Amino acid sequence: MEQQTVAKPDAAEMIGEMFGIQNALNTKSYDSAWIDKGLSGEFDYSMAAVDEVHEFLRSLPFQWWTKDQPDRQNQVTELVDAWHFIMSQYIIDHGGNVQEAAESVARAYPYTQWGVNRLEPTVKQQAKKLIVSLYGGSRQDGAGCLVQDDYIACFFLLLRRANISLELLYA
Repeated sequence: MEQQTVAKPDAAEMIGEMFGIQNALNTKSYDSAWIDKGLSGEFDYSMAAVDEVHEFLRSLPFQWWTKDQPDRQNQVTELVDAWHFIMSQYIIDHGGNVQEAAESVARAYPYTQWGVNRLEPTVKQQAKKLIVSLYGGSRQDGAGCLVQDDYIACFFLLLRRANISLELLYA
């Protein structure tokens, strides 16, 4: 008997599907008003993502004076939670155009996987870099242009530093 193999989705497909699901969830919960509320600052998705990254940090643990042990399952959970808020913010940053937002992330994803020049030495330092970028920190490219999508790159670099694959994020 011949077994059928199911093709695994590629990175662009996974990212597109995650953005579609996030948009549907937000729209089901708040109709299309979620985008306007995000634009006005009533819903602050960046701040919510920062809160999740702080929860991720507490599961490392970073407090040397405690005897806590790292909690890998919670680390994954907190970064998945942060990703939901980051996707929401990114959709807002793209004027509600879900497809454009997803395609932009899919184009950037391979770069962040090999962007070792931007990879911080520790997971804690990478998390701090993401927090700064979510709070509106920015960088400039070689031509002095502001790079607005820096928090997306910082998030994927944090996943890389934390040894969390896109497949695990997707699952």
